[in-house]
Amino acid sequence: LMVIGAAVYGSFLTITGLPATLAASIASAHLNKYIIIALITLIYIFLGMMMDELPMMMLTVPIFYPVITGLGFSDIWFGIYIIIAMEYGALTPPVGMNCFIIKGVAKDISLGTVYRGVIPFVVTLTAALAIITVLPDIVTFLPSLLGLM
Repeated sequence: LMVIGAAVYGSFLTITGLPATLAASIASAHLNKYIIIALITLIYIFLGMMMDELPMMMLTVPIFYPVITGLGFSDIWFGIYIIIAMEYGALTPPVGMNCFIIKGVAKDISLGTVYRGVIPFVVTLTAALAIITVLPDIVTFLPSLLGLM
């Protein structure tokens, strides 16, 4: 039902032209592109705590894609970025869905132990997001060698 609702929502966004309007308004606001990326990351983290990845992508990509391409980032870069950001949200305590999945599988381990065990992964994903945001050529290097860009 969430996928069907997200598909209807995506069609609504296409008909209304909201993504293009949002991209134009952000471009006219003259904000730093890294501030915009940070805000999008926060949105993905928040949504990742409560939603599955597929409905989240179907809800957010039609809105954020024109904004990201308007900032000059590659669409391949954006795909890698949202995968990392969504996984970041799925791991981030206090609600991180993957933490509850781990707790459900390993019933003898406390939720606090699971949260402490997730900290290295959260730190690594934070570093990965920072690196690919500052150096987007890391993500697009191999596709450019293959002639995909």
